[in-house]
Amino acid sequence: MVLLLTFPFLQEVLSVFLHYIRSCPSGREEQEVSYIIGRIITNKASKKDGMFLEKLIVEFKELDCDRVILGCTDLSNIVKGSSFVVDSFSVLSEKIKNILLDN
Repeated sequence: MVLLLTFPFLQEVLSVFLHYIRSCPSGREEQEVSYIIGRIITNKASKKDGMFLEKLIVEFKELDCDRVILGCTDLSNIVKGSSFVVDSFSVLSEKIKNILLDN
């Protein structure tokens, strides 16, 4: 099971490509993640935002979620990647680096 943290509309788009069981935050949690992304973008994120995301990640880990995907590259500004948390910004930058070095 994988938890995808991103904007709600993007979860729907990406779910088409995910061929494994996935889980999503509740509607209230989804809304808060969207607000947090907005605050990150406007440079207004707080420690409280990071704590909310970390708590959400821990809750899903306790539910036997295999991975958490930070589906918005801005989330890596306040959530640290780990073997459990997949940071889409790191994945994207690594892929771009590989493409550039292969050409």
